[in-house]
Amino acid sequence: MTTTTHPPGSGTSPPVAAGRRALLAVGITLLATFMDLLDATIVGVAIPRMQRDLFAGNSAMQWVVAAYVLAFAVLLVIGGRLGDIVGRKKMFLAGVAGFTVASIACALAFTPAMLIGARVLQGASAAIMIPQVLSVIRVELPEAQRGPAYALYGIVTSLATVLGPITGGLLIEADLFGLGWRMIFLINVPTGLLAFAAASVLLRDSRERESQRLDLIGAGLLAAALMLLLYPLVQGHETGWPVAGFVAMACSLPLFAAFARYELAKAARDGSPLVALPLFRRPAFTGGLLLSFLLFSQVSSFFFVFVIHLQTGLGFSPLRTGVTLLWWSAGVIVAGGLAVRLAPRLGRRLLGAGLLLMALGMAGMSLTLHLVGTGITPWVVGPAMILTALGVGAITPVLLDTVIARVPARDAGAASGVINTMMQVGAAAGVAIVGALFFTVLSAQAAGRADALVPRLRAEVAAAEVVPARTQAAAVIALRDCVDERVDTRNSFLPPPACFAAMGRPEAIPPGTAVRVLENLEQEITAARQESFTLALKVAVWYHVLAALLGLALIRLLPR
Repeated sequence: MTTTTHPPGSGTSPPVAAGRRALLAVGITLLATFMDLLDATIVGVAIPRMQRDLFAGNSAMQWVVAAYVLAFAVLLVIGGRLGDIVGRKKMFLAGVAGFTVASIACALAFTPAMLIGARVLQGASAAIMIPQVLSVIRVELPEAQRGPAYALYGIVTSLATVLGPITGGLLIEADLFGLGWRMIFLINVPTGLLAFAAASVLLRDSRERESQRLDLIGAGLLAAALMLLLYPLVQGHETGWPVAGFVAMACSLPLFAAFARYELAKAARDGSPLVALPLFRRPAFTGGLLLSFLLFSQVSSFFFVFVIHLQTGLGFSPLRTGVTLLWWSAGVIVAGGLAVRLAPRLGRRLLGAGLLLMALGMAGMSLTLHLVGTGITPWVVGPAMILTALGVGAITPVLLDTVIARVPARDAGAASGVINTMMQVGAAAGVAIVGALFFTVLSAQAAGRADALVPRLRAEVAAAEVVPARTQAAAVIALRDCVDERVDTRNSFLPPPACFAAMGRPEAIPPGTAVRVLENLEQEITAARQESFTLALKVAVWYHVLAALLGLALIRLLPR
């Protein structure tokens, strides 16, 4: 094992062309990235089975997802700086080992609390592991080879995002060894062991020789500020956006300001801040961060509402959903390969072309939904998804190279953590904004559809001849509320509370009669749900069009 050291203030000077060992080392870090992102996206399709097997409530299942996201986002910058100080190889191996152990703990969990705790450990381990990936590319590879490496990074992230649902669907339906959803965590074990063994041999241990200490006070301030910002964003769409959430987000602003002031003082005092704030004076770094925010706010939020639309709205299986998303993989792979060749000639114009493709693709998605309505098939949405994915694939490698290429090697880990944190904040903000828009339109449509079915409900209740005339109005109101929630449902695997309430009012309508009335209207309810979800998605994707056009204005901050 060798240790790469540098004179004070200098960065690593990799050879003109990296050797096979360095390329394999980068490949191993990308394998770990794939493992992490696949796990982050695979969980969503397993939530119904987890809830059933663990007898968990809705809030517990929300935390299975939220606990990972929060731990990951809050600790990313700290994990990146630890790589600069302690050694990137050491922190990468610690992250891989922790992630693998946490995956085993997730698979063995038999209570919701155990699963949530294991997900926190997974997120914390990923926060240690992931920042080292971009740092290794920055430190180990010469400038000419970084572009293809960043392109691969973009392809890996997109592939993992898309393959998560289809992999989860396959594993759950296969029910290997009778383990069901637990296999989605156990598949990380062989991958983690391979990554750990290979990285132990191939990865050089690089760090900075300058005397630096971990900025614990700065880390605490940043963690608190990020928690106040991200927790309401992650939980907002599930909790109905309470006022307390907006107060918490507002309180994060003075904490971010206090963090900035402390970091400036820390840099002047001993030169060991958690984040080198002068990085933000670089237009390329700041502009790239803002573009990263916009890009990931679009990608994450689109998959969030699109998967809900397909599975809950249209009744797609997890496997069919994953097949539909394969168009995205194809577009990203093609564009990523072309971007590496075109970037030296086109420069930031390639970013502009990518953003235009994304805007056109999402506008095309809205037009497709308008034309075909609920008749969505994988083939119908293919053109719009490929166009959008081509834009994402063209942007990602150029953007990452632009943001981190001119960062001093001594700050590579911290800069990588900042970039990944901005991506997570963008993803959370995008899900919050687009989710709020999607569910607002959906709720409005559901209420209108339920009101439109009231005459039919009234006729069905009267025809039942077992409901007294004096209670028929109350029965119709109870059934109307049940229809409203069935159209507006966000969890198709749970009966809506209003339907429980309707069945639990025998003085208004006998439970058996209520069931028969709803069964008679099943086709109308299903059609109303499909049409409402489709309209909600058609409106929501316009956020992506506007965000892509806004990104065009930010390109001027980047070097040509």
